[in-house]
Amino acid sequence: MGFKIIRKDDQTYVGHDGVVPGYHSVLLLRPATETAVVLMATGDQPAYGMDVFDVLDKRQRLRFQPPAPAKDVDLEAYAGRYSAQPWHSEVAIVPWGMGLAALWLPSTDPRKKSRY
Repeated sequence: MGFKIIRKDDQTYVGHDGVVPGYHSVLLLRPATETAVVLMATGDQPAYGMDVFDVLDKRQRLRFQPPAPAKDVDLEAYAGRYSAQPWHSEVAIVPWGMGLAALWLPSTDPRKKSRY
């Protein structure tokens, strides 16, 4: 298996890609930022590893802005235990800080063994 080295702007990438009819795969590493992209795709289009790095770089420049606190809303009215069927057992919604938090609970069915 061979690896290729790619220079784009001031960054160096190391990787390998492969194609068989109907499948494409890419492993691309950027050692300077300790970032890796792995893509596996079906179809006849190549997997775009460099494009994923571009998206990750754009996202890195954004700053997280926490949501504004809920005003004039009784968050206790939303608190409680809710069924999350059919994919999960249940969830508890509780006031947390200036908002709400979801706590996923294991199944309470005594016939099922908890994975927690």
